[in-house]
Amino acid sequence: MISEREDNPTVGGPREKAWIEVIQTRGHVEDGEVRHYQVVLKAGFTLGAGS
Repeated sequence: MISEREDNPTVGGPREKAWIEVIQTRGHVEDGEVRHYQVVLKAGFTLGAGS
């Protein structure tokens, strides 16, 4: 899940989320039920100006 936190001290400013793309989904079915799944995403964003 994409975090709703807008400030990230590792990049020095806020991020503007621009887009996401689901690249791949996969999972494991056991006894007719989904036991786990994985989703691979690409996410695009812009970096804010450093402070």
